[in-house]
Amino acid sequence: MSGFREQLNAIDWNGEKAEQKRSLAEGIYFGKVLDYKFGTSTKKITPFFELEIVINKPEIYAGLKVFKTYYMTPKTMPFLARNLLDWGFPIQSAGEILDINFNGMNVKFKMATELNKEDGNEYLKCAWVNKIEDQPTTTEAQKIEDSIPF
Repeated sequence: MSGFREQLNAIDWNGEKAEQKRSLAEGIYFGKVLDYKFGTSTKKITPFFELEIVINKPEIYAGLKVFKTYYMTPKTMPFLARNLLDWGFPIQSAGEILDINFNGMNVKFKMATELNKEDGNEYLKCAWVNKIEDQPTTTEAQKIEDSIPF
């Protein structure tokens, strides 16, 4: 074990500690789609696409990332098609989603607590995402930040 300790002590580190990240609370946030991916779930092999969103307002959460997954089934496609139409991406078939570039899309989204039916625990989840043209002004964002419990 002393060899391992020597190896650890040889790491060139000045003792600096990483900044503590703030946990998200329920509320409305603003951000930008950083990336997206398509895939299939491992359990039921259901097709999905997932948005990776980086928060920029409220500024206290700037830089944190959240993910919103959309599963594509016969029951969910009408709702997804409505969302995509609202975002300016009208589709007639599910395959057309592959032609959409979501990167850089400005969004407003809500984080909400949801009950996990399998284990009975509550967890925070991205409930919905809306495309917006511009990010809110500092005053608009401050009103939203003031409504988020800390």
